[in-house]
Amino acid sequence: MTQDMTSTFLFSEISLAPIRRLLILSLAFLTAACQTPQQQPRLPTLSGNPEIVVPNVSRRAVIDKIVAAKLELGMQLRSASDFEVAFRANFDPGFVFSLLNSSPIGTKPEVRLVYSIVEVLGGVRVFSRAEVITNPGSTLERVTDVTHRLAAQMQAELAELRAGFGG
Repeated sequence: MTQDMTSTFLFSEISLAPIRRLLILSLAFLTAACQTPQQQPRLPTLSGNPEIVVPNVSRRAVIDKIVAAKLELGMQLRSASDFEVAFRANFDPGFVFSLLNSSPIGTKPEVRLVYSIVEVLGGVRVFSRAEVITNPGSTLERVTDVTHRLAAQMQAELAELRAGFGG
């Protein structure tokens, strides 16, 4: 009887092996297809990415306005310098997003919004980007730029920032 159960178990394992391989290959293909970035049209800016020039203001005034606006939305300030501010966005990525951007460590991926600010002739130029961070805060942190997915929204937000200065 024991030998019968063992042979039945081995037979079922052998017959499931090709199906298991096919399932793994299918999941790998679907994951790769989902992570392939869609070609988004370039924005009509100098860099083709979200950016604006705010005329007749200081870099400090722009940074202060960005920080205040993001903190009012409940975002967390991750880092700040004279040229860049980064925020942790309050974003529930959902199961599929977490699955595609998870790691063996098991930390939840983080979405960051980063603003780079430089002085130019007659004003301040502001660039923005969105990133997904796997293993946030660890030495294994991996950054994926997802600006292309949010470019139109980010450009509209920068236009509001400029309008807030009367520009």
